[in-house]
Amino acid sequence: MMTAMSLALLPSQAGWDFPRAAAGLEPVLSLTDALKVPRSAVFAGVRLPVDGRDPDAMMTARQELDVMANVARELTRRGVPAVELGRRYHLTTFGVLGFAMQSAPTFGAAMEVGLRFLDLSHSFATPSVTGDERGVRVTVRRPPDVPDDVGRFLAERDLAAICQLMREALPGAEAGVAVQLSGEAPADPRPYRAVLGTEPRWGSATDALVLDPALLDTPLPQASAATHAWCSRLCADLASARRGDAGLDQVRVLVSQLLPSGAAMKDVAEALGTSERTLRRRLAESGATYREVLEDVRRSAAPGLLESGLSTDDVAARLGYADAAGFAHAYRRWFGTGPRTRRG
Repeated sequence: MMTAMSLALLPSQAGWDFPRAAAGLEPVLSLTDALKVPRSAVFAGVRLPVDGRDPDAMMTARQELDVMANVARELTRRGVPAVELGRRYHLTTFGVLGFAMQSAPTFGAAMEVGLRFLDLSHSFATPSVTGDERGVRVTVRRPPDVPDDVGRFLAERDLAAICQLMREALPGAEAGVAVQLSGEAPADPRPYRAVLGTEPRWGSATDALVLDPALLDTPLPQASAATHAWCSRLCADLASARRGDAGLDQVRVLVSQLLPSGAAMKDVAEALGTSERTLRRRLAESGATYREVLEDVRRSAAPGLLESGLSTDDVAARLGYADAAGFAHAYRRWFGTGPRTRRG
């Protein structure tokens, strides 16, 4: 049993600067396409050679943040509040993490697993959960190093997304929820009421939801011990693979994105807003060289590309090799056999 008395659940990830699945842009593009916002405006100033449809593609947090800043500007210009974006995030948006939450035994357990694997989400406003006999408080802290208008947009988006996830995991859970928003009341609060299910208390000290403590031990209708255990293990494996040196992770993500064009060090340095010399020094501080990172990213991606049915020539091109012979030579060095063996 999870009691609200002195409850304190904190996310495993203290900040927002962690790599993200590019597929998480799907809700964003769904809304902006519906509003006829040009893709050129959504991705203005963002070098992101993925479109959100590749389940394996990754992006840096800064890339997604730049996209969100563009989206905040375009939605504000059209009078569309951030909560309209938040309602488009579903449990399925988060892949295996969503299934781990949906199959949890109780509402409280779903909250706990969501926070434990926060770095598998697309959160920028870091959530925390506290509680006592008066209620369970889900507070989202705006990222401190972004403009105020973007920070407010992200906080309101994330609270709306949490409300949507609550509805899907436990229908009716949002009833009686109190919403506190730090921003000023808009001229038309109806979209907020429609998405959040209640009129927010505007001008609050924090951005938060206050829930009934009884929700914590409420069983979820789709609870499954076996599915929850399996999905939680997959989340742990995925999170473990992603966690590590934040700077090195960013380089790996950018190398992966730029592989088809060769992933030259100067291009990665430019995408990071730094020089080749500085990038080389930072990698050395992490105990790596650029050549090692490039090799590792290629080696990790090759088996999956071959198993997808692509020709050896196509795989070589996607990994940035000049020809199939160069790729085949590297593959034999990595795995002791040729790529045709992998394709079976």
